[in-house]
Amino acid sequence: MEEAKLTTPYTSEEDELKEALDDLKVIAELVVTPKTLDGTPIDQLGKGLPGDQDGMPCNVCDSAGYRENKRPVVGTCPECSGSGTRPHIFTCLSCTGSGKFTQRRALRVVDCRDCKGTGKFPHPTLTSTCRGCNGYKTIRVPDQFLVEYIKCSTCNGAGEVTPAFNPVLPRDIRKRMEMIRSSSSR
Repeated sequence: MEEAKLTTPYTSEEDELKEALDDLKVIAELVVTPKTLDGTPIDQLGKGLPGDQDGMPCNVCDSAGYRENKRPVVGTCPECSGSGTRPHIFTCLSCTGSGKFTQRRALRVVDCRDCKGTGKFPHPTLTSTCRGCNGYKTIRVPDQFLVEYIKCSTCNGAGEVTPAFNPVLPRDIRKRMEMIRSSSSR
């Protein structure tokens, strides 16, 4: 009979450490290398036109190949807890706003049952818009922005655009013309 061997997903501690290190490298790559909204790494953009093409710098992205779009970070309003409204607060009529009253028979001071000792109560149906968020339910978080990188659609991320009319002839045509001129002058 053969003995049953217990197998573990890792053959040794070294393999476990190597796999954890590989996972950390992937996470570090995601954190360090910012990407555009379509998933292109930023370090791949703005390298110019391929090959021997002559181009002009892109004026839209300043030859970077991408644009930064900064948006403020938005959070839930702390005053209304994201409801956008605040209830009208009225003074309690039973205790005239003191939160306590004296019982007639026992002559002792107790908390008001209507306002639970606060002296005020919120109206069950009347509400007003929140002063903190003006009814929008969210507010801007100060000094925090969400930065999105957008690939330039004018130059398609190259940083250069091909001009509509290039008054300068490409290098290979210039060489051919010089060869034709030199052979015709003989």
